[in-house]
Amino acid sequence: MPADRVGAYLDTMQRVPPPVGAGQDALEPGRARAGRIPLFLTLGVVAAWHWPILAQQQPAGSDITDFFYGLMTYYADRLAGGELPLWNPQWGFGFPALAESQMGVFYPPHLLLYGLFDIDLAYGLNMLVHALLAAGFAFWCGRAFGLRPWGAALTAIVFFTTLAAGFYPAIKAARITPTAALRT
Repeated sequence: MPADRVGAYLDTMQRVPPPVGAGQDALEPGRARAGRIPLFLTLGVVAAWHWPILAQQQPAGSDITDFFYGLMTYYADRLAGGELPLWNPQWGFGFPALAESQMGVFYPPHLLLYGLFDIDLAYGLNMLVHALLAAGFAFWCGRAFGLRPWGAALTAIVFFTTLAAGFYPAIKAARITPTAALRT
């Protein structure tokens, strides 16, 4: 595309009107309050999905118990001992725990949760917090793209349940996907 056509294209992109309904909540406080109901309902659905965690039970199955629980138990034990887990000797011939992305040695929520709580509570809270973040950010992204509150709520629930039904640890990474979409 020639340079003059690129400039013309960029000029038209800057004149694109915002999506229908975008920013109206800020102008009408009553609508902003009404828009919170779908958000809180969405977060309630996500919390209800985690009823075993809220009932202080642990999820079971696949990598959740076969790999991640043991990995995070080792992490919590090292933190309780006042050290950072740089090497994990418990799998195979060992591996560098610092380089293992799922452990997240310096990840602030992990340091906080696994440093303050016992492994069972920390593991469950970690799953719940990241699920709530994934749904909340998806709701926010939907609203930023011009969806009405109930449409954004449906988007958030579908986004969360699709992740949770598949590979649950992906929620940690996917929780930032909606915010990345808003930044591009």
